[in-house]
Amino acid sequence: SKYIIQHYSEDQQFQNVAHIKSTLFELSKGVRPPKLEGQESKIMDFVHYLKRWSQIKDEQWIERVLNEFITRNEINEFLEKGYHPYDILYLESRMNGWHSTILQESDPYMEVYNLINCRYILFSLINMNYEARKNMEFHTSIINESWPLLQFFGINTN
Repeated sequence: SKYIIQHYSEDQQFQNVAHIKSTLFELSKGVRPPKLEGQESKIMDFVHYLKRWSQIKDEQWIERVLNEFITRNEINEFLEKGYHPYDILYLESRMNGWHSTILQESDPYMEVYNLINCRYILFSLINMNYEARKNMEFHTSIINESWPLLQFFGINTN
């Protein structure tokens, strides 16, 4: 809102600060629904889950559009390399929002840094051991190495 911008400009705690974007780091977390964690999943197993995001609820239509998407974006190449279908669909569905965020990074009151912005790193994150992702081992190791003081505050607390 217009009031938050005024707050940033007037509040001393927001003067000379940097905001480090962390949205892309969520790829190194376990984001799969528990019943879809098995690597045996096929991409067509997700048609039912895609229905909740689609304006059109017809599963045959969703399956046809998903097949077109798979062909157009060469998704099978990633699946053949062992990436989990849910991770690929999640990454592809989020890329539009992330790209928009990257383009709108200018903030007159804070420096904004996006530390990760290349597909190699993104795919390296989702290629990590899935149990390690669920346990947020990547995040914990970065905190332990660079900012151990953060361990005192807990995860997503007030």
